[in-house]
Amino acid sequence: MINDYSNGGLEMLDIESFSKSLKATWIKKYLDKENRGKWKLFFDLELEKSGGAIVLISNLNAKDTNKTLKVNNQFISEVLTIWAEVNFEDEITSESQFLDQSLWHNSLIRINNHPSFYREWFQKGVLQVKHLKDGSNYFLSLTGLQNKYSLTACPLGYCGLLSALKSLWNTVKNKCILNNKGIK
Repeated sequence: MINDYSNGGLEMLDIESFSKSLKATWIKKYLDKENRGKWKLFFDLELEKSGGAIVLISNLNAKDTNKTLKVNNQFISEVLTIWAEVNFEDEITSESQFLDQSLWHNSLIRINNHPSFYREWFQKGVLQVKHLKDGSNYFLSLTGLQNKYSLTACPLGYCGLLSALKSLWNTVKNKCILNNKGIK
């Protein structure tokens, strides 16, 4: 029905796609700092449990969005799932893209098979992979991390995150080698 007349269709609007695009625009409006609508309070209440708007600028897939984010409002849940379908990037193709990855609520960075979120680290400004690097391009030690960001880090949590990052980086390097792209 949505095909052109020449292809046997009626040039009808794909209602499901149209509905999804309308719902995805709610996220754009929510992230717009100029928009001060009272409706944003509903999103704030639901997202606060997971760290706030960080879940919208991170890299969760739809499945992890539904499992990880405990949202009571059905409409907001649908909007978040649609946003994840549109926003999720499942492949990293360069070192700079790897370093710019969000540490939190990222389906590619998994600890115990779940995306992670350490609220204290997030509040202290540890947001992306590059924030865990030192000047010599190595990961900070646990002590170095604690000193740089003035935070208390659980050694097990730190090691788990580091292990997940190293595993992801090895996967990225191997894919690039197989595809003859080459990577530093």
